Amino acid sequence: MKTNGRLKKALDPAAHAIVFPLKSEEALLKEFTTLATLNEAHLVSLHTTKLLDSEKIKTLLKTIQSFRQEHFAALLKKQSQRGAYLLFENHLIDTLGMDIAGSIHIARSRNDMNATTFKLNLRKSFFTIYKNLTKLRDTLLKQAKKYQNVAMPIYSQYQVAQVGTYAYYLLAIEEALARDQMYLKNLYSSSLDECPIGAAAGCGSSFVNDSELTASLLGFTKCCNNALDAVASRDLALRMFSGVSIMTTTLSRIAQDLQVWTTQEFNFFELPDEICGGSSMMPQKKNPYLLEVIKGKAASLNGLLTQALTAMHNVPFSNSVEVGTEALQNFESILKNAADALTLTELFLRQAVPIENNMRNSISKGLAFSTGLAETLVKEEDISFREAYQKIGETIADAMDKKSDPVSAIFKLTNQNLENKDAIHWAHINEFGGGPGKQIIQASLEQAKKRLQADSAWMDKTEATWLAANEKLQKEVQKILKCKAGV
Repeated sequence: MKTNGRLKKALDPAAHAIVFPLKSEEALLKEFTTLATLNEAHLVSLHTTKLLDSEKIKTLLKTIQSFRQEHFAALLKKQSQRGAYLLFENHLIDTLGMDIAGSIHIARSRNDMNATTFKLNLRKSFFTIYKNLTKLRDTLLKQAKKYQNVAMPIYSQYQVAQVGTYAYYLLAIEEALARDQMYLKNLYSSSLDECPIGAAAGCGSSFVNDSELTASLLGFTKCCNNALDAVASRDLALRMFSGVSIMTTTLSRIAQDLQVWTTQEFNFFELPDEICGGSSMMPQKKNPYLLEVIKGKAASLNGLLTQALTAMHNVPFSNSVEVGTEALQNFESILKNAADALTLTELFLRQAVPIENNMRNSISKGLAFSTGLAETLVKEEDISFREAYQKIGETIADAMDKKSDPVSAIFKLTNQNLENKDAIHWAHINEFGGGPGKQIIQASLEQAKKRLQADSAWMDKTEATWLAANEKLQKEVQKILKCKAGV
């Protein structure tokens, strides 16, 4: 109760159990480690601006370093009265006394610290999701290159529509996921890379403190412009959840396609045992149940986004428990679902092997080359597309009425010998409008490869910035600790 302001009594035990539930040792260690880093960066800044006596700063830094070395053992034995930060600070006060440890909170608040901690924690989830997305896109491109000449039916309303290739389908997915990756990059630059430190409780501070230095030591490249916005806003969370929800919705659609295409009726893919499950009762079954897991994990993101939006609705624009705490319940575990869904999708697509013959049979049975044939008639007979369309449609209907083969019937409409053309021919002739033409696919592969390399390099560079910042922080800490008294 040393830092409870005007309050004389602790929070009611029943309320405390709800507001500050017991956490696992792993979760507490994570919080204490982050707090130690925040405190070290803050103390380096205080040393630079000479807001605090250098000997006090050295003592505080040494003590925090000892906490690290002991893996925060003493802190783990204590019970929090008002969250991890005040537990950390009270332990410092118990260890060093109020005169020294009571000075560490100068020019800051739990508000800007919580906002910064949120971003530091989100940074880890962001990194995992970004890396997993990069890996999935890489697998899509490798599989697309491998299966450029595997003809595959393209569907519309669950009906065979036209002829594409498996590579064409995979590249379509990669295009969508590349936009998700671009969204994440923009989100990082516009918001996640802004440090709230220095905003204090929402109105900044009268102390001349170097917030830019603190931010840089934590791996941020800029500070927030407005202190109130820094502590009041969690639109970053909404944008992150929204972007990831859109991404996992795409994953759920892929999983749905694959779930249909791996049924016995389609049998478009051969699946290794490693990505399937059996039945406890039916010995013949081979279930691609990972696809159901992907869809389930994707759905959880939609729930979190709705929860966060609802919790933040009609809340005053200032620091708020609804916004900073309630709206973000379990955000790390939910974002882990997104990362896991990416991993499972990559695993499935990397190991699923297309069964070409079954895909070709579906193309033939579904008369998927009808549109290509109509375009051939337009060029051959110099008639309108609608005339060619009508001619082919009537021929198909007439053949079915007579119980004859509609495939042979429609190919007799042209003077060219097209009936014996391989299915891939009808995919490769579509060289315009972003279709599955051979040249387009090759160009798309090259473009996508360069795009992915740039996206991957960006993350490597960003991660290097974080690591370099942490190294600089520790060097600055050691530099201060080695300073002679009075320096």
